[in-house]
Amino acid sequence: GFVGRQPEDLRSRIEERIVEHQRLVEIFHKQDQDIVPGLVVDEDYELIAELGAGATAVVWEARQLSLDRRVAIKFLRLPLALLSDRAQERFHREGRILAGIRHPGLVSVHSLGTHGMVPYLVEELVEASQSLHEVILSLHEERQVGAVAEERHERHDRRVAAWILDIARALAVVHAKGILHRDVKPANILVGGDDRARIIDFGLAYMDDPHELTLSGEMLGTVLYMSPEQAGGGISDAVDVRSDLFSLGVSLYEALTFESPFREDSHARILEKIRTFDPPDPRTIRSRVPEELAAIVGQMIEKRPERRYQ
Repeated sequence: GFVGRQPEDLRSRIEERIVEHQRLVEIFHKQDQDIVPGLVVDEDYELIAELGAGATAVVWEARQLSLDRRVAIKFLRLPLALLSDRAQERFHREGRILAGIRHPGLVSVHSLGTHGMVPYLVEELVEASQSLHEVILSLHEERQVGAVAEERHERHDRRVAAWILDIARALAVVHAKGILHRDVKPANILVGGDDRARIIDFGLAYMDDPHELTLSGEMLGTVLYMSPEQAGGGISDAVDVRSDLFSLGVSLYEALTFESPFREDSHARILEKIRTFDPPDPRTIRSRVPEELAAIVGQMIEKRPERRYQ
């Protein structure tokens, strides 16, 4: 095979790496099985139930025994916890960012720790929460079967406007501290049982300091919600706070119309559409979208950053 054809010294190093990889896989498997309901982390956090999982992390509801309160614990997913130093640093940086800022539109971080070899964050538990993505999907499915009254649509529009305002205010606070989120999207907007919205997942955030982790030319974010600057449109080389505003505008457009303005069948086509296509007025898709909200969306998703809200 490939390994056998290599020079002896290189073959020896490759074989050592394979053995080390197999050892890590065994560790991953054991620790993955270890994170279950009833587990007590650091002798203080008893896991209750898994709340959700994404590409990089899994979130559990837990009870903090020392203070008798319910919290959320966010674990970095395996194998990222061991294989990617950059993933670990981004995870830790998210904790540092959120621990240093207090705002109703942000999830509070209580502490950071490690379970075995897996980093975790202890966060505020947002009661009865769902993402804006889940809200949009649920209402869209009901629309498909004609089960949504117009009054509910109007209530949805008012709530969406309030949620987007919550997020805009939270972003203004983090932007003032030199932080860009870089992955604003409905899945990262959490709506609690108190009907307030919070922006979550600062794992891709950029801090205006010399320890930035992004490689030159690396594209970060979720493609459907990228700004033209992030998509490499040549319109502006600078990705600044107005890029987050564009992504928030795309999220608002989707929440009002139940359609993505830039959906295509490949990443390349999506990026081209972001750079060149001006989405139609939301009212051409859903006629009862309030005129004021349609105008706000239009300015938020202007191609040129200087034409967006400043």
